[in-house]
Amino acid sequence: MKSNNILEVLDIEEISKTNEPNISLVNIMDIIEQDDRTLLENNRIANMSRIDWGKTMAVSNQYIQRNILRFMLEQKGYSIYTTDDENIPELDIANNSPGFDLIIVTPEKKNIRIQSKLRQVKGIKDYSQQIHFETTRRNSQKNSNKNHTGHVCYSLDEFDLVMISLVNDRLNRDKIKNCNLWSYALISIKDLEDIEHNCCFSHIKPEILQKNIISISDDLTKKFESIKI
Repeated sequence: MKSNNILEVLDIEEISKTNEPNISLVNIMDIIEQDDRTLLENNRIANMSRIDWGKTMAVSNQYIQRNILRFMLEQKGYSIYTTDDENIPELDIANNSPGFDLIIVTPEKKNIRIQSKLRQVKGIKDYSQQIHFETTRRNSQKNSNKNHTGHVCYSLDEFDLVMISLVNDRLNRDKIKNCNLWSYALISIKDLEDIEHNCCFSHIKPEILQKNIISISDDLTKKFESIKI
């Protein structure tokens, strides 16, 4: 049976200590789908190494983010899909690996492309430390202008926004089981532009994360105003 009271789900003493910006009166665990909640609460998955947990939950994270965005935007006339949804509007995603993972369709039927990321962090705040932001593409001739760090960086035309779930397990590893205790950043690609190398930065700095932390009660439409779509 679903809880209608976030206080039944969250550790109130822990919330008062962390004072993180994602805490709201909405129980995100009730927004996400049961398949994703089951994976989050599965002890075998929770007991994996940090690397294996991140790989295992990456796809579920896309659906978690999709449902959060649906909760925030659908009443304003927006539609949100993962690129794996069967009912996604016609869109050429044949060569989209690993470009964007989510699509927001505006009331004007324009598409906003979102790259989805899941990062486990250990800072004092969820946004206190920079996070890595490279692709898993091979270093090749095709990507020779985008591997100045030894890793391949994202191009500036692959997506419009990146949404990052920040899971801070510095004090409590059990936070990975409850996405009410995560923070979420929604960052424009303009904030990630490495002008010198004409691609995205390979890391996202704490100040960029902090200024782009969102709450589920925010009006995200203001973020879309500067996007050329």
